[in-house]
Amino acid sequence: FHTEGGGCMDRAAGGGSWGKCAVALCEFAVGFSVQWLSVAVVAAHISITDLPTSLVPGSSTGSILVFNIPAKGTNITVCEVLEEHRDPITEIANDCAGEKHCGADLVTADDSGLLCVWESGDDFKLLHKIPSYGVSCSSVRMWAGVIVGGYGNGEIQVYDAESGAMQVEVKAHARWISSLDIAPTTG
Repeated sequence: FHTEGGGCMDRAAGGGSWGKCAVALCEFAVGFSVQWLSVAVVAAHISITDLPTSLVPGSSTGSILVFNIPAKGTNITVCEVLEEHRDPITEIANDCAGEKHCGADLVTADDSGLLCVWESGDDFKLLHKIPSYGVSCSSVRMWAGVIVGGYGNGEIQVYDAESGAMQVEVKAHARWISSLDIAPTTG
C-alpha cells in the first residue's frame, strides 16, 4: 500500500515515519478481520488488536508488527517485529478484563493452531507457546488470565494464560468454530 511520499513497506524497511501509513494500513485491511481501539471492522489476512499505546497487526507470513501509537500527533512507527509464528496469523487478542491478572496480556494464533502468549510493554516478551494439534485456531479470546481458542475441528479449548496449561477441552461442534466472544466485565 502506498501514500504520498512513498510506500509504507518502503518506510518500514528504512525505519522511516509511518504517519499517513496508519490510514493506508486501515485501508489495506478492508476485507480482513480488524479490531483497532475497540472498533470492529470486518475487513481477511490480518488481525489487529488494541493495547494502550500499540497497534498489533499479524500477517499472512506469520510476522506480527508492533506499531507505537503516540498520544498526540501522527508519527506512528514500527517499534518491534515478533517472529515466533511460521504460519499465517489468524487472530490476536488482548486481555479484555481491563486489569492485569498475570504477566500475560496478549495471545496470537496461527493457521497451524499454535498459540503464542505474550507480555506487552516497551518490549514484547514471549512467555510461552501453546502447541498446535495440526488444526487451525480460527478464533481466540483472553480474559482475566484465561485463554479460549476455537479450532477448525470444532473444538473449544480453555488455557491458563500464565502457565499455558489446558484447563478445559470442549468437543461439542461438528464444524469450525468461526468466532468467540467473552463479556469484558463478567467473563
